[in-house]
Amino acid sequence: MKRKFLNYSVNKLMLIGFLFQVTNLMGQITVTENGFIYVSNDVLFTTEDIILADNSSKIYLRNEAQLIQKGIDNNNQGIGQISVYQNNNVHEYAYNFWCSPVGNTTNSVINNPFKVNQIHDPLLNTSNPIDSQPALFTTGGQGLSTPLTIAKSWLNIFQAGNSLSNWSNVGDTGNIPPGLGFTMKGTSGSNSNQTYDFRGKPNNGTISNTVLASQWTLIGNPYPSALDALEFIHDSENVNAITGTLYFWQQDLSVLSHNIQDYVGGYASYTISQDGTIETFIPAPFNTYNNNGQINNNGNTLTNLTTKKVKRYLPIGQGFMVEGKTGTTGIVKTKNSHREYYKESNSESEFFRTNQTVSNIPSEYSRFRLNIDLNNTYTRQLVQTFHENATSGFDYGLESKSNNPLSNDANWLQQNIGLTSQASVFNENLVLPLKLNLSTNSLVRFRVVAIENIASNQPIFLYDALTGVYYNLTTTMPEISLVAGIYQNRFDIRFTSSALSNNTNLEATNSFLVTYQKNNEEIVLLNHEKLYINSLDLIDLSGKLIFSNKINSNSGQFKIPVDNIAKGVYIANIKSTNLVSKIKLIIY
Repeated sequence: MKRKFLNYSVNKLMLIGFLFQVTNLMGQITVTENGFIYVSNDVLFTTEDIILADNSSKIYLRNEAQLIQKGIDNNNQGIGQISVYQNNNVHEYAYNFWCSPVGNTTNSVINNPFKVNQIHDPLLNTSNPIDSQPALFTTGGQGLSTPLTIAKSWLNIFQAGNSLSNWSNVGDTGNIPPGLGFTMKGTSGSNSNQTYDFRGKPNNGTISNTVLASQWTLIGNPYPSALDALEFIHDSENVNAITGTLYFWQQDLSVLSHNIQDYVGGYASYTISQDGTIETFIPAPFNTYNNNGQINNNGNTLTNLTTKKVKRYLPIGQGFMVEGKTGTTGIVKTKNSHREYYKESNSESEFFRTNQTVSNIPSEYSRFRLNIDLNNTYTRQLVQTFHENATSGFDYGLESKSNNPLSNDANWLQQNIGLTSQASVFNENLVLPLKLNLSTNSLVRFRVVAIENIASNQPIFLYDALTGVYYNLTTTMPEISLVAGIYQNRFDIRFTSSALSNNTNLEATNSFLVTYQKNNEEIVLLNHEKLYINSLDLIDLSGKLIFSNKINSNSGQFKIPVDNIAKGVYIANIKSTNLVSKIKLIIY
């Protein structure tokens, strides 16, 4: 292949409008000593490598310009720099998750580690769009916009873990491996819109990071171009490495504190189906919304959360968490085939409005969103998607596990796994269990929003097993006061208020006899028909789960110790094959 070389003299630098509309350079791109390429609002595309021969060789990407390298894993070389801008959307008290599009230039090797001190202050107030100076750093807590001063205390990475102890501070000079994400707080004086100039060798080709089963790793988009989440999530190697959902940190901007106990934050989640037709985005559980989609400020101060929505094409510099799946290969990869030229300004915001039917998904899918408002302070949103190919197991690209649960929280419950988005095959006898975990006495409100491709006359019921009441969530928003505790047998979503299908019988008490023996402080369960019993749960009359006892046997009699259980009336919830029995039990 004939190679095309682009060489531009540094003495052209004063020509501010000097830019290149370059869309298809099939050969190698070489920038020689004192040469530069300036690209504005366009894409610099090549199928081969880039050589930035000298430390004075530069490529400037401005006004949403991007660099795309496709095809083979090219070996970018040299010790010159690419310069690319990205903005944050938080102030000096809040974090963004980042991933650098460049590495250091200490040698000619591709994909070097990144150091935060490679970030420059872009000097936006000067007349020359390539002016910059190295950012300053402070050991104090406050970052500043002018001159750009970054607080070193908040520069952290997170590698394959699930606890606070896995956060590791790297400061401004610590090496961050290619593709690994990092946290950085915003600056004072930027109005939550600080511009950073990333300078270094452009990352390119396959970049690998370690993941572990059921543990989290902060990674991100490592390229100076957009990353296609569809291609990344459904890459054949990544399907065997991660659970298929990307998690994005969002923080309440009304909290002006660096103390971790004051933080109010959470993870928004995003996944996409393999055919690319269904995107499932769930915002972080912050604000409570009115029926018109506006934030409800009654008793709620969380009013400054960003409304930015994650879309398919992840912008330059975006960091996110992934979870390693069971049986993981141990490696998650980003590749040139995941890269796409897509401007960040093309992203759209979307608000969900109560009881409003919308149709943004293919006709073969249907879905609704369930908002669970907790103490009128924040909302946990859950998504239920229906499709004929959904399974009873985990559906990659359609379902998302619950991440970073709050002290008061809710989720779908599937095979003892908490989900924020779930996929099912619809039928009117379907029962969708909910789990609520409340650390405090709480007022809980249930609302259905954003109904898509579901018949307007199809009810969506919240069923309360304690009271036997069905609430049609398409017409009502029930509020229920609950005491602190775990609720995983009381509430579920149903689609008919008639008796359940013949496979489930809530009053099959003739099969069992449950008694309490005070002398031995134990529950005795007699299994007359020797049915296979999965478990016995003990629930108080408020619906609180007291304990859950696994049985997994068809023996005729079981004895279950119940030391230190308060006197009172309880419900023994017995789960057996195709049978659920609820029997009143008095402990005295």
